[in-house]
Amino acid sequence: MSDALPKEGYGHINERVDPVHIAYNRYSDSLLSWGASVERRISDAVIGLESLFLMEDDELSYRLRLRVAKLLTVVGFNPQAVMAVIKVAYEVRSSFLHGSQVNKRTLAKVDREYGALDKVLLHVLDYLRCSIVIVTLKTLLKNELIDRIDASFVDDDAWQQLQEQLKDGRPHTVQSID
Repeated sequence: MSDALPKEGYGHINERVDPVHIAYNRYSDSLLSWGASVERRISDAVIGLESLFLMEDDELSYRLRLRVAKLLTVVGFNPQAVMAVIKVAYEVRSSFLHGSQVNKRTLAKVDREYGALDKVLLHVLDYLRCSIVIVTLKTLLKNELIDRIDASFVDDDAWQQLQEQLKDGRPHTVQSID
């Protein structure tokens, strides 16, 4: 290869993939891509949420809705509203990434419940922004955050601990299980 071509474009940079970095980049792309379609911008925002809340083998849409809603409940969001927005946004994302138009039934629902796709985008951007801030301030590792959120669905004590941890102003520390 020519020395005139940049190496970074061909897989020569060995940086680790950081979920918060990906989420922030997708947030920025979605927020600042004024010339792009609203479907692309929603897709970028949903992918940002996926980078924070999903592992490789999760059932994507359902787990994403649950985890985002649970985390954002701690900071005052209505979990049913969050789940509904994420469901619609995920449908838009899937249609866009698979080269299809958003189906008419989904668009009718969007118009009826949110007014337009750009309103859905604003909600998803808000969820992603808040999630990035929470994860960054609490310095939670992705797998730890997911494990704690998942445990909180079936264990009231785990839910209480997660709420306290996220509302508490102190930095996060990992406790020994001994």
